[in-house]
Amino acid sequence: MGNNPARVLEECIARLRQGESVEDCLAKYPEMRSKIESLLNMVHSVYFLPRVSPSDKFQRAAKARLMSRIRQQSAQERTTKSKPGAAIVDGLRVVSQKIWQPVLQAKKVAIPVTMAVMVILALIFSGVPYFTSPTPALASQSTLNILSGTVEIQDPGEDKSQRGNDGDVLDAGTRVKTGSDSHALLTFFEGSTIKLEPDTIVEIQKVELTDGKPTTIVLTQWLGRTWSRVVKMTDPGSHYRIETPSATAIVRGTLFSTEVEEAGGTRVATTEGLVSVIAQGEEVYLPANLQTHIETGAVPSLPETLPDPKSEVIITIDMPAIGSVTDPNSSSTGMLPDGESYNQILGSQASSPFETVQMIHISEPIDGEYIITLRYLDEGVAGFNIQGKSEGVVIFEYKGKWGGSKDSGWLIHLNLNVDGGYITGGEISTAGQMGYKSPEKGIPLPAEGNSGPDEPSETESATSGDTANDEGPDEDDGTFTGKGEDDDKDTKGGTGKPEDKEDKDDKVDKDEGIPGDTQDDKGKPEDKKDKKDKDDKGKPDDEKEDRTGNIRGDNYPAGGKKEEHPNDNRGIKDQQ
Repeated sequence: MGNNPARVLEECIARLRQGESVEDCLAKYPEMRSKIESLLNMVHSVYFLPRVSPSDKFQRAAKARLMSRIRQQSAQERTTKSKPGAAIVDGLRVVSQKIWQPVLQAKKVAIPVTMAVMVILALIFSGVPYFTSPTPALASQSTLNILSGTVEIQDPGEDKSQRGNDGDVLDAGTRVKTGSDSHALLTFFEGSTIKLEPDTIVEIQKVELTDGKPTTIVLTQWLGRTWSRVVKMTDPGSHYRIETPSATAIVRGTLFSTEVEEAGGTRVATTEGLVSVIAQGEEVYLPANLQTHIETGAVPSLPETLPDPKSEVIITIDMPAIGSVTDPNSSSTGMLPDGESYNQILGSQASSPFETVQMIHISEPIDGEYIITLRYLDEGVAGFNIQGKSEGVVIFEYKGKWGGSKDSGWLIHLNLNVDGGYITGGEISTAGQMGYKSPEKGIPLPAEGNSGPDEPSETESATSGDTANDEGPDEDDGTFTGKGEDDDKDTKGGTGKPEDKEDKDDKVDKDEGIPGDTQDDKGKPEDKKDKKDKDDKGKPDDEKEDRTGNIRGDNYPAGGKKEEHPNDNRGIKDQQ
């Protein structure tokens, strides 16, 4: 036992809880004094020093940070089979839980002392040589996250593959294969990720981090398409490399895609940063928005500009909220409140063009449901804008200003219609409080979910003047309506409102004369063209199907509207 720090710590903590002193514990294990004395003193302080009562919010946040750090670091040491050092790591994880348990139970802790304990634990789990230094074996692993479908893995030295499981820790030499409708994510110890699209085969050649040496990640991509997000590497000798049958791509921090054709040809395209591509002794550099193609046995082609996307979805979010987008394949791009950013959606980008504005750009979106997540860093009202374009033409646009409290969030469900690569429409189907379940996968989410938002506060004037205390009709609760006049205010007596929940056959005609524009509006402005029904109260049902995207979720806020555009509900190809 004397050579196992985790077991010694566990035994000493138990003895401290029974009233023994730190010296009593160290007397039994004198050879461990230099390694565990400081930690034991901190543990002793947590139990016995005078205490203050921090808020529940502080305790939850501190626990979330600690456990997130432990999960992130210990993932490097986990393995599906028993390996040297695994028992120590598991033991340390148990010890950390035992240290934290009295803090949560008593709800009284000396804050400076607790922070000191957390610092020492961070040193243990980050590989600082408090007990031991990281070894290449412990750092030569990555974590598998199955985003959709099924994945096969073939362990090093094995002839047969087996079905992979979400959360598997993979060693160097492991081969990963996605199915025809599957998507998977590999996450490496320093935060870099590679997303595998359907029918893709990738082999992990080398994943290594040792003290005083550069970080090295080497993969072989045999077939299919991948999307790599490489965190910036400060060491000049560190690199992330993908080898294919016809080329090698080397980066030190970027977003890029790699596609290997069945005949062995390779296409590399850079979205952000710089990629070096080498084949047959020739090297080309690809800055953002450039690509190259390499035939088997040939040199890279001259870099060429990436073609403009057929379609794109652009989302902007104002502070105090930050956001993310999850696509129909459960891939996500965005940011968490702690500053953790992630990019899993092929060709997507997330940026902050202004200090208080976040922008997420999805190129070549696919048909299906997208989930936009808003998380609030502080109490307030956050504006957002969701816009869909095909060949630069706006097809739909939603705007809103929704309120929330700190640590709360909203989930907005967008049903996107895509035909032949072109966006033909988009509808907000539901929106509601995020609660404790998050849509993202493969990212270090907080240990505890977010609580629901406060009741929505006053909405922007462009949203028909609705507020949280709106006295207007029931349908104003979170309804995305057609574009009206700036002073649009629904009244109890208004008639001919196309946003009525039961009136699903309403039509909008070039967004003119939406009923309810003024208090005296009787729904007449569009009557000039509305001749279908003598008794019609001015419902704009003449030419075009209503696509107002009424929200059906619970507890949704007032304050969202759909901006109608002339090209809504028409395929872009019809305009050519």
